[in-house]
Amino acid sequence: MYAAPNRRTTHRAVPLDIPASMFMRAPGECTGMFALETAMDELAVTLDLDPIELRRRNEPARDPETGHPWSGRHLTQCLTEGARLFGWDQRPPTATRRRCEWHYGMGVAASTYPD
Repeated sequence: MYAAPNRRTTHRAVPLDIPASMFMRAPGECTGMFALETAMDELAVTLDLDPIELRRRNEPARDPETGHPWSGRHLTQCLTEGARLFGWDQRPPTATRRRCEWHYGMGVAASTYPD
């Protein structure tokens, strides 16, 4: 998902005698992306850097797994346009606000599914 000189990912399939599940329940897909995006947010806080800017800076020029050029990856454009439409620059300095007992705020995340 992001450019990084040192990384290692693995995936193991285990045969189970259960009905096939849809891709959103695939082992590692959504849960793995949630963990990666949470780590990116935590890194942005540690670096005192905007989470969208951190993602922009780590946008790979080529597919990190294969080294092939992208045929149509537009994540940074999507993040930029989404930030504009949602008023990202107007968000409060802290990630959460409170209304009564509810905490709310504005966040960002990206995800991918292999084809």
